[in-house]
Amino acid sequence: MTVIDISYWQNFIDQSTFAAWKAAGVERVVFKAGGADGGLYKDSRHDTNVARARAAGLGVDHYFFNGPVDPVAAADAFIDYAAPQAGDGLWFDIENEGALAHWTPDQVLAAVQQVKARTGAIAGVYMSSSVTAQADWSAVVAFGCPLWVAQYGPNDGNAHGAPSIAHWTSWTYWQYTSQGRMPGFGGSLDVSTTSGGVIPVVTAAATVGHNASSWSTQQIQAALIHLGYDLGPSGADGDYGPATTAAVHKFEVDHGLGVDIGIAGGQVVGKLAQLTAAPAAPAAAGLTLDGVLGPRTITRWQQVMGTPADGTISTPSALIRAVQRVVGVTDDGLLGPITRKAVQAHLGVAQDGIWGRNTITALQVRLNQNRF
Repeated sequence: MTVIDISYWQNFIDQSTFAAWKAAGVERVVFKAGGADGGLYKDSRHDTNVARARAAGLGVDHYFFNGPVDPVAAADAFIDYAAPQAGDGLWFDIENEGALAHWTPDQVLAAVQQVKARTGAIAGVYMSSSVTAQADWSAVVAFGCPLWVAQYGPNDGNAHGAPSIAHWTSWTYWQYTSQGRMPGFGGSLDVSTTSGGVIPVVTAAATVGHNASSWSTQQIQAALIHLGYDLGPSGADGDYGPATTAAVHKFEVDHGLGVDIGIAGGQVVGKLAQLTAAPAAPAAAGLTLDGVLGPRTITRWQQVMGTPADGTISTPSALIRAVQRVVGVTDDGLLGPITRKAVQAHLGVAQDGIWGRNTITALQVRLNQNRF
């Protein structure tokens, strides 16, 4: 099985390119979700590229680059950023970055233990063959962490020999070159092969973010927006990502709730309920299922997406930009044919690029359920 890994540096990749990779024998792609080598950050290309790879039928893994951050906090950020679905693989990238040393075995163990607590999965570790021999990784091996090892040899695009893996008895992925080539992509790519070993996949979609309350994430987001907290252009999209975590954290600080790094628990929800007279999530508007994208339907759509609600779609549009982020296309705010078809695919209707009665009715049904 051939595996490709990509990050911000490969930019956005079209779904057609992912499909060409699949046709060429690639079965999984590992996407950088973020890292801790410059403070906690999310890879800005991750979500769009993951959605496109899934649509092309490829398996998905996620990786997170280590750094000088508490490994438990880093593990939480990893799960929040990756939002893994059932069948996705999870990896920590253990390597130096300039003067920053890679994590120690104890730090790796703390991170993988937190991932297991959050997802039930035992994350794997990526490291060069030299790093496998630089420390005593036996506790990490004993915990059950699979190995993704990098060893290039002449780095000519081909695999040579077998990798050295020190404390491990087997490897799952072997990254054997950074000079791989794939159809539809103009540059070099990291390419790995597999041994048939266990891929560290989650068995069910992870509970993303730090929502430890009885409210839905969208309810929490809507209440925060109502109280003037900035959740970015995506608004109340139901994704407990970095913007929501930061807003909850600020809310905790503002109201003296005992700073819990953005976890929405009982104290947070209790205070939100106290401060918001109306229900946090917009009430269902009871749209007539007439298949017409008129001002009432547009306003309801804007409310659900957490964008300014004026009943019109401007050019560019904050509403369309938020929608594009959900359906995994370029978020330029323009309602073009690619966006129209992506929305139709999201709604489960025919993808002809024409928003007729069937498309709008399907949209209205969802909006009446307070979701997109």
